[in-house]
Amino acid sequence: MNLDLDLHTINIAPSTSSVSAVPNEKDISAPGTYTLDAAPGTDIYASPLPPVRYVFSAPIVSRRILKAAFRSAKVGVRARWSLQFDQGGLVFIVPDPATNIVSTLNANANASTCTNTGTAQTQDLDPYSSPASSWVKAGIEVNDGKPYVSVVTKSRDGWCDWSLVPMPISVSSTAGGMSSSSSSSSQITLRMTRSKNALMIWMINDNDEATLIRKVPWVFLDLELDNHNHHHRQHESTSTHEAEAEAEVMVGIYAARPDPDNEATGNLAVSFQGFSVDVDVDGCHL
Repeated sequence: MNLDLDLHTINIAPSTSSVSAVPNEKDISAPGTYTLDAAPGTDIYASPLPPVRYVFSAPIVSRRILKAAFRSAKVGVRARWSLQFDQGGLVFIVPDPATNIVSTLNANANASTCTNTGTAQTQDLDPYSSPASSWVKAGIEVNDGKPYVSVVTKSRDGWCDWSLVPMPISVSSTAGGMSSSSSSSSQITLRMTRSKNALMIWMINDNDEATLIRKVPWVFLDLELDNHNHHHRQHESTSTHEAEAEAEVMVGIYAARPDPDNEATGNLAVSFQGFSVDVDVDGCHL
C-alpha cells in the first residue's frame, strides 16, 4: 500500500521555513512533489560530548505510520547546494518511547504555522523532537565544497554517526562540480527499505538500479527481538508484544542549512520529487 495521505509538518513557520506541496489531483495515491525552504541555522544533529548539543529545527514533511508496517520510502532530491552542510533528503524518526504520541499530536497550543497548497497538517511533535528520540537521515549534503550522498544516524544513547558516499559520476558531471564561489544543482534518488532488524539505505541511478550505501541494524531490532521472544513464550501475557506492534514512527523528507560559518544570505530551497511511503495494509493512521 502506497501512502500519500495524512501529512504532518514539523518546524515550519513563515518567518523561518516553509513548504509548498503540488499534489496530483487526478490520483490521490500518487506520490507528491514538494519544496522545502530551510532557514540558516536549521539542522537535525546531536552530540553527547560536553557541551551536549541536540538540534531538531529542520523543516520536515512526514507521514505517521506503524513502525511494524513500514516497507519502504523513496524520493528524488534536488537543490542549489552551495554552503557547508547544506542538506536534504529522507528522514526516519523513532519517537521518545516515554511520550504518548497520540495525545501529543492533538494537544499543542504552540504549534507552528505552515504555508502549503497540499494536505499537510501542522503539528509540534514533542516525542519526535525529544533528545530521547532516535532517527536516520539520508540525502545530499555538502562537505568541503562538494555534494555527497550522506547518511547520519542517531541512536537513543545520544551519539550521531556520519557516512559520506561520492555522488554518482553521471550526476556529478552534469552538475559541473562546486566551488566556493558557485553553487551546484545536484540531484539523486534515495530509497529506505526494511530488512528484518535493519533499515537499508539505497542510492538509485537513472536506470532504476539500486546500490546499497548503508545498513542501520538497530532500527527494527526491538520488533525482531519481540517477535522472537513472543514466539517462544506464547503462554505469557501479550501486552508487551502488542505495545511493540503498535509503536509509531514518522517517515518523511527534510531540508536543513546549518550554516556553521554564518555565510548564508537566504534560505536553502530543496525540491523533492516522487516522495512515497509503502506500508503493509492497515499500517497507516489517517
